[in-house]
Amino acid sequence: RNLMFDKLRGALEHYTNFYLKLLAGAEFSVSFPAQSRTGKEKFDIVLHSGIAEQPLEGYSEGETWRATFAVLLALRRILLEGNHCDASWLLVDDPIGALDDSGANMFTKVLEGLVQDGGISQILVTVPRDVERPQSANTLTVVRHHRVSQLQEAT
Repeated sequence: RNLMFDKLRGALEHYTNFYLKLLAGAEFSVSFPAQSRTGKEKFDIVLHSGIAEQPLEGYSEGETWRATFAVLLALRRILLEGNHCDASWLLVDDPIGALDDSGANMFTKVLEGLVQDGGISQILVTVPRDVERPQSANTLTVVRHHRVSQLQEAT
């Protein structure tokens, strides 16, 4: 059982770092230590930035969001590779709320890459901001303005 868990932990770390690099550049990496600093078995997420290392809660909201989304994409990929699910869609609610313009644009590029590589239909719910949005035939963009959500017409 521990061997299977270690294999899963290694795959999760590999794919999370792959997606985190796309979402945040080379600034961060993530690890999933098998034990806490006190030696207890634990499944924790530790974000590394340069020489600093701390739990996810120690970073900004945008940094935490990028790492969390990278973990979710990694989990999805592991499930697809193991034929444990057939998720050809991705629902992301308010993905750019905690991101600056650079982070929002990186996020959009990741979504476009997922469409091209993975055959994913996305429903992207976003706050109205002037950032690039995915331009794909299988992407729906819902824009929320004054508590009203509307489907944005493709351009």
